[in-house]
Amino acid sequence: MCNITFVNHASVLIEAEGIRLITDPWLEGRVFHNGWDLIAKSKFSFDDFADITHIWFSHEHPDHFFPPNVKRIPEAMREKICILYQQTADQKVVDYCRNLGFRTQELPHHKWVELTPGFRVLCGPVPVYDSWLMLDAGGKCIVNLNDCELNQINDIEPLQQYLPRPVDLLLSQFGYASWKGNPEEKQAREDGAREILERLGAQASVLKPRYLLPFASLIYFCHEENSYLNDSINTIAGAAEYIQNQTQATPVVMYPGETWSIGQLHDNAEPLARWQADYETIPRDLQVSQTVSWDDLQKHSAAYLARMREKNNRLLVAALSRIGFFPQLKIHLWDLDRVVAFDLRRGISPSDASAEDADVAMSSESLAFIFQFDWGMDTVYVNGRFRAAPEGFSRFIRTFALGIMNNTGRRFGFGLILDWQYTRQSIVRLVRLLRGRKEAIEEYQV
Repeated sequence: MCNITFVNHASVLIEAEGIRLITDPWLEGRVFHNGWDLIAKSKFSFDDFADITHIWFSHEHPDHFFPPNVKRIPEAMREKICILYQQTADQKVVDYCRNLGFRTQELPHHKWVELTPGFRVLCGPVPVYDSWLMLDAGGKCIVNLNDCELNQINDIEPLQQYLPRPVDLLLSQFGYASWKGNPEEKQAREDGAREILERLGAQASVLKPRYLLPFASLIYFCHEENSYLNDSINTIAGAAEYIQNQTQATPVVMYPGETWSIGQLHDNAEPLARWQADYETIPRDLQVSQTVSWDDLQKHSAAYLARMREKNNRLLVAALSRIGFFPQLKIHLWDLDRVVAFDLRRGISPSDASAEDADVAMSSESLAFIFQFDWGMDTVYVNGRFRAAPEGFSRFIRTFALGIMNNTGRRFGFGLILDWQYTRQSIVRLVRLLRGRKEAIEEYQV
């Protein structure tokens, strides 16, 4: 027997053979620089970790690995919990958890790891950060794809070789989770919402699960700068209807705190009603920005440049900057009512460009965040707290791409040739970006 309890968003608790494994436990708090919040409150509490044996984190994004929540797990419980995480070059997540007092185990790529007789797991990486988990537990096969970018049939088919038996339960994202155009570009969001459902359909057609649990999209955009993105989100009811009508799988909808024995009859009516009541409350309690002064932006820019020069091949970056590969970006800071320029050679400087001529627009708070953290641009892309001109999005991504690469433990230099899988994925995405803004909106994912 294998039981699953829905915790929230991308978090579930799987119980079998004495193992109690929880995935991606984001229980409370706003993430992505105050850009996302949970639609429903979690019933699972930090004290409930007393009975947990394992935690699996899929990747570093804070809706999956949220350090403020991890630190709230009582210290006395940590030594009894083993953190499972994909093997990475920098071991950043594993080291962080080990320093907090957790036991840790890195999962080798595409190899089964037995946690106890009758319960084993297999983890597969998906560039740039993500990973999926396959579980053979209590006689059931579970595949957790969370929000992995497995969009096409040929992306999904390689997973078939690892399946120990037919898939009993597939868990996957059902809604867009990032910037999808400016406020007036509603069609971009409607297209993005449809494409995520089509991805669900492709995953179901290849993996052929008996049941499909839509999850990892149970958030709303909670800032005054991004709340417009809520206008076209897929609801869980819409996802369940799509699964019912467009796949061979049976949809399973669960609400926080609900437990289901996989394979037993499940009634979606009550959880659907509870979710609908929650959807009707959003957007709520919208966050507001704090202005960052021009002097502080200059300091943050200087620190960012110093970091990029230390972590990357300076000559190669300079050469590519001169030919426009790393362009100068014009940024309208709407709270300071000024346009600034930024590039990797000179840093930030005043610009005579008008707001209409800027590549992107955002608050000074968001720009400061990009400067302060290697993952800053990734966060701003996901939280959608910016606007972009027709060709501005591509320039925005290229200007700050080095930080994203560095955040994976990689250095931009000639050594990337040896890291072929990552380099190939990066080239494919850059080519798509350079084709123009429409494909950038549709194709770029971090």
